[in-house]
Amino acid sequence: MIVNILGGLVLLTVGATMLVNGASSAARSFGVSELVIGLTVVAIGTSLPELFALVISSRNGSSSIGLGNVIGSNIINILGVLGLGLMIAPLAIDRTSMDMITIATFTGASVYLLIAMLFRGGLTRIDGAALFAAFLVFTWLSYSKSTSS
Repeated sequence: MIVNILGGLVLLTVGATMLVNGASSAARSFGVSELVIGLTVVAIGTSLPELFALVISSRNGSSSIGLGNVIGSNIINILGVLGLGLMIAPLAIDRTSMDMITIATFTGASVYLLIAMLFRGGLTRIDGAALFAAFLVFTWLSYSKSTSS
């Protein structure tokens, strides 16, 4: 079991390195900022397990597990991964990196989900379409801003 865990950690490290290097190369070759690639391509690649867990748990009647997985993953990424990463290596943030598009999207999605869960007691396919449409608009705006700068 320890060998499997260590082997998984090694493969995870190699895979993460390949993902970052490939995404950085793609960003440079397409003239897109690395931030946009990180906010879209890399984020999609690392979020696919949550997508599959959500779909499978929802279809099996355990939607709370899927929702908990998505929300928990984001909490761990923001608080745990970012916090631990910053303890290891501080991060210089260029003020242009955290532009109004990113801040507005993050805030808007958070408020939308909070209202839907607190006042309606659930999320529907329409909510899914609205959130996915917001993601597409966010991606387009980020790409447009990145290529025009």
